[in-house]
Amino acid sequence: MPDAPTPPPAPPSEPSLDFTSQLKVPMAEALRHVAVRDGFMDGVLNDPRIPTIFTDWMEAFTKAEKDSTASLWSNLERIARASVERAVRSDLNIPWPWVGEELLGSYLVTMKAYLDGPRDGRVQVQRRPWRPAVQAPPLSLTLETLPGETLEHLTARLEGLAAALTDFVARAKRARRRRRPSKKVALRRRWGRWYYERHVRRPRRSISDLARALHQAKAEAGEAQHAGAFVDECDCRKAVKRGLREAGRLLDLPRQERPHGGVGEKGAG
Repeated sequence: MPDAPTPPPAPPSEPSLDFTSQLKVPMAEALRHVAVRDGFMDGVLNDPRIPTIFTDWMEAFTKAEKDSTASLWSNLERIARASVERAVRSDLNIPWPWVGEELLGSYLVTMKAYLDGPRDGRVQVQRRPWRPAVQAPPLSLTLETLPGETLEHLTARLEGLAAALTDFVARAKRARRRRRPSKKVALRRRWGRWYYERHVRRPRRSISDLARALHQAKAEAGEAQHAGAFVDECDCRKAVKRGLREAGRLLDLPRQERPHGGVGEKGAG
């Protein structure tokens, strides 16, 4: 008995018309991350351990160039990965992989300055110019006709996509306008520097020490409520604690991203 013909596919019963663009993190959060990250990396790249780390990298890369047992580029890639991971995880005890990218960028700028200079063995750590910009979020636009789909339904999906794109462009323009320097940017950069001082610097600075420095800065700025001597009850202590908490959350954002959007479970930090 011949096989029965395969019936045509039925149109989807409840197809999704939601084309809302999903950023891995909201643009406003990404902007906050950029500011905190800048203050944090300013501390990291001024850490006295960095020149030694960069010198070790330079020696390892030089040795790799002389090793004829393997491809030069495979050697450099292998050594770079191992060196960066060791510096971030072990030497500096930082949990975020993106710090490795920052260190490599700084290393390349530093080595260029070193090679163009007197080459006297002293490494002066350089930093790539900071630009308060946000990387474009992952965005993939595909639209295919569904099996058995009607023209009416396809039109509705196209209208949903057009509306989502209009919303995305509007949000991107608003984010660009918010990039202008502000007091909030300076505050978040301070949070990032505090996080370095508290969790990465050796020796670490205590919350009381950071609060005392903040109190003094506010007194020098003429804030009357900070004119007297620092005491433990000063609200600067609360400000430091809040700044450290927010800095840790914002610095951890890239590691919280889910592959398809949304913010996943928070990692350590």
